[in-house]
Amino acid sequence: MSKETRWTENFDVSPDKELGLETSIAARFARLFSMKMVEYDDEKFAKTENIDPEALNAYLSARKIWRVRDLGRVSEMSLLLKRVNEREPNWAFAKSANAESLLMDDFIVTNYDKAETIANKALEMDAKQFGALTVLGQVAVNRDWQFAAAENYFKQSIELNPNYASTYNEYAKLLSYQRNFAEAERMAKKDLEIEPFSQLYHTTLCEIY
Repeated sequence: MSKETRWTENFDVSPDKELGLETSIAARFARLFSMKMVEYDDEKFAKTENIDPEALNAYLSARKIWRVRDLGRVSEMSLLLKRVNEREPNWAFAKSANAESLLMDDFIVTNYDKAETIANKALEMDAKQFGALTVLGQVAVNRDWQFAAAENYFKQSIELNPNYASTYNEYAKLLSYQRNFAEAERMAKKDLEIEPFSQLYHTTLCEIY
């Protein structure tokens, strides 16, 4: 029987850490397994539309980078989304993805103004763009400190798609800012029910605690 290499990767682990290598490999494999085996709602919706195959593949690749918040691949993600926009300039899902990508690092230098503009454009194309609504909620929280408006955006997004983990994560952050920790915990656990392998969502839950 011939042997085939299906996966290879390098690991840097301190030799004084007991089970460090095994833990690192297991954690990495769990993430890879979840990313390959789980198809998320935004991906499912995208595949139902009549989209150029190359644009769809670029979109799905960009979304996987966004989903794990791999900051080392931001440039790659931007190029992928640029390719999508060139081939499908009127695709609302791509517009929403672009807006979400601008908020990936969640730092103060994030381009909230541009993200807001693109999110509104996506909603003009398709009022059911739950990702774009989540972006507007993030802008309302982090740039404008308009908590009531942000909550309204998050609730609209959840109503449109109750299985979109990112909305629950951002809503949980808002609730924790308001010191509503019990409800924030409930929201944070909801996004982990949807994406149990997400390091970001586990981090949010820890911050709430």
